Amino acid sequence: AAVGDCTAVFPPAAATLFVSPSAVVDATHFTTIGAALAVATDGVTIAIDAGTYAESITLAHAVHLAGRCAAQVTISSGATTPGVALAGILGASVSGVTISGHAPGVQISAGASLTLSSVVIDGNNAAGITVVGSGSSVDLADSVVRGSIAASPAKGDGIDLGPGTVAIVEGSAIVANTDEGIYATGVGTKLAVSSSIVTDTAMNSS
Repeated sequence: AAVGDCTAVFPPAAATLFVSPSAVVDATHFTTIGAALAVATDGVTIAIDAGTYAESITLAHAVHLAGRCAAQVTISSGATTPGVALAGILGASVSGVTISGHAPGVQISAGASLTLSSVVIDGNNAAGITVVGSGSSVDLADSVVRGSIAASPAKGDGIDLGPGTVAIVEGSAIVANTDEGIYATGVGTKLAVSSSIVTDTAMNSS
């Protein structure tokens, strides 16, 4: 099944910052996501047009990243850093993108909260999504987390939840990850999974 709707109206009406590989750069138009994030503030929606963005991005504000659709927007750098990272930021969201080739794909820490919708998190090292630090949370909907790769000493879980964290997974597929599809451990950790599948989890090399 398709992840998201590539025929939907784009950019979204709420967008005030715009990213495209072919953009003519000015105060609101940028060729990289990082450049748009550098001027974004809480509540801003950043529209990301079709293209491959060789970046690892950090969300320093409660922004909304809205890609055209996961089949057309890829954040992939082959880096040993997270594709999307946030620490202590509440209320950020990411939709309509593929995140690939990072370590991990998404990292949420220090009590941050992130909503992921209509995203594909594919082929990342150590984990697709890592949530650490008491109070940190992720809400994943209508998405795919697949093909996470074990990177010694880390595992290749689809979703890895540390003590005291929270995850809600709805209408999503957790597929072909290594060691565990979803791993939740520690006092106070909460996990809710509905209308989803966890399948084809692979053993690690040992």
